[in-house]
Amino acid sequence: MRTGEDFDAYVAARWPELVRTVALLGCPDPLAPDIAADALARCRGPWARISRDDDVEVAVHTELLAAWARRRRTAWWVGLPGPAEPEDDDPRRAEAEAVLDTLDPAARAAVVLAAVGGLAEHQVAEVVGDPDRPGTSVSSGLVQAAAATVEVPPAPLAGLSARAGAVTRRRRVAAAGSAVAVLAAGLVVWAVVPSGTPVPSSSSDPADEGQVRAAENPAALPWYADGVLHLDEVEVEMPPLRDLVRAGDGVVASDLAGRVWSVDGTGRRRELGQTYPNLDLVASAVDDRVAWADTRRRQLVVVDARTGRTTATVSGMVRVPVALDGTTLVARGPEGTTALHRRTGAEEPVDDVVDTRSGTWVVRRDGHTVEVTRPDGSSRVVPADTARLSLGGEFLLTRTGLERAVAVHDLRAGRELDSGIGPDEISLDSELGPGGTVVHLVARAVDRGEGPEAGYARLSEAGTVTLRTCELLTGRCRTDATVAGSGPSPLVAH
Repeated sequence: MRTGEDFDAYVAARWPELVRTVALLGCPDPLAPDIAADALARCRGPWARISRDDDVEVAVHTELLAAWARRRRTAWWVGLPGPAEPEDDDPRRAEAEAVLDTLDPAARAAVVLAAVGGLAEHQVAEVVGDPDRPGTSVSSGLVQAAAATVEVPPAPLAGLSARAGAVTRRRRVAAAGSAVAVLAAGLVVWAVVPSGTPVPSSSSDPADEGQVRAAENPAALPWYADGVLHLDEVEVEMPPLRDLVRAGDGVVASDLAGRVWSVDGTGRRRELGQTYPNLDLVASAVDDRVAWADTRRRQLVVVDARTGRTTATVSGMVRVPVALDGTTLVARGPEGTTALHRRTGAEEPVDDVVDTRSGTWVVRRDGHTVEVTRPDGSSRVVPADTARLSLGGEFLLTRTGLERAVAVHDLRAGRELDSGIGPDEISLDSELGPGGTVVHLVARAVDRGEGPEAGYARLSEAGTVTLRTCELLTGRCRTDATVAGSGPSPLVAH
C-alpha cells in the first residue's frame, strides 16, 4: 500500500477515537475535530518513516497531546468561554468529566488514552511518561460512555493533505519523532558529578547563529516575542521557543524541536541538550543551574548554564523535574513525587509538589486547587491549574480554567492582588519579577465568529502584543514595549 493510501486508511479508521480523545482531555467539543486534524496533518509528511520505524499509535497520540497543548497556549485559540453546553447533556458525560477534572493533566491523559484511544499500557507510558494513574477510581466504562456522546464529523481526508503541505511550508517541527524516545524507568540514582562533566552537545553551525544586536531591555525579566529574545543589553534572533528560564545574566531556552539552549548576557548561545517539546525546564533560584529530562542522555540532568557542565543526574527517563531549590531537586515519576537532596544523596517521598522556593511549598490537592505552606507553618488553599512562586516565595502566580486566567496572591498578607490584566485582554504569558513585580505579555481578544472556533475568543493575527510591568503592592502598571502578534508564541522567562 502506498504511503498516502496507508495514511488515509489510518485516518478513516481512527478519526472518531482521536476526536473523542481530545474532547475528553477537556477540549470543547466544537474544537476537537480541528485539533485532531492539526495533529494528523503534522504526521502526514513523515508518515512513511512513522509507519516504518515507530509505533504509529504512540506517534499520533503524542502529536495529539502536543496539538491540544499548543492550542491552549498560543494566540490561535486561548479558550475564552464559548457556546453554551446543550441543556440535555448526557449525565454520564457530566459524571465522567467531574471525575476527570480532579486529575492532573498527565493522569487525565493516561486515563483517556487508555479508555478512549485504546492504547496499551506500554503505549500510554511512552506518550505521557506513565504517571501515577488512579486505579479503580476512574471507570473505563464511564469514560467510554462519555466519549460516545461526542458528535464526530466526517474525517477531512482532502483537507488534511493541504493542511500538511502548509505545515511543511511553515517548517513547523512535529513533536512525535522526539517524544517517542521515552524509556522504561530504571534504577533511580541521584548522582552528583563533583568535577563537572560537559554536556554532550552538537555545535551549531555559525550560519545558524542568531543575529545579536545591542538593545536595552525595558523589562526586569528576559522575554521573547516575534522571534527575538530580549536580554538586559542585547537582543538575539532565535527559532520558535517553547520555554524560557532565567540563568545568571542570560537564559536557558527550549525550542519547538526540544533542543535546549543557553544564551548568556552577550547573546552567545550554546546547545546544551535535548528534551521533550512538551516538558518544562526548571531553574534554580539561587544559582545558574537548570534541570530537564534529557532525551540524548536518557536521564534527568542538572546543568550549570554558565559553564555548560553537568552537576547531577538522575537515571530513568520517566523522571521529570518539578522544582530546584538550593540543594533539593523535586522530581516526579511513576512512583510519585520525591525530593532528592544533593548534599546527602538522600531521597524522600513528598506530596504532589507544584513548586518550592525559599522554604515555601506549593502542593496540589486536586485537579484545580493547590495548598501553599509558608516557612512559618501557615497555609492556605487557592484555585490553580498551574502555579509558580516568586524567587523569594512571597507571591504566587496561578492560572485557572480553559482561559488560563491569571491571578496573583500575596502569601504574606493572605490576599489576592490586582494582576494588572484588563477584562478584555488575554495573558499570553505572565511571570513574577523582582521587587514585587509581575511582567505580562498581553493582547486584546477578538471573536473569530466563524469556522470550527466560532464563539471562542482568539487574537487578531494583525494585532499587537503589549509587554507590561505591574507593581503588585501599588497596582501601578507601565507599558514597556509593543511588538507584532503574528510571530511565535511570546514568553516571559520564569
